[in-house]
Amino acid sequence: MTLPTEIFGTVIVVHTPEEVGTDQASELESYLVTLERHNVVVDLDATETIDSRGLAAILESQRNLRELGGDLKISTAV
Repeated sequence: MTLPTEIFGTVIVVHTPEEVGTDQASELESYLVTLERHNVVVDLDATETIDSRGLAAILESQRNLRELGGDLKISTAV
């Protein structure tokens, strides 16, 4: 999986796809912890649907990134 990203110093912003569900969850989880930065902002602006498995993947990624000394935050426009 490759997603659009932007780097701001020690932070990488990952723009998620339109759907974050069961089909994308394991790939997303693997992708987020292999990025060149461990401080990640997941930008859900373009995401129309997210199911429980997609949310679980994001939360598991946060746990894994924290173990690596980083963190994960979620962002979306209001």
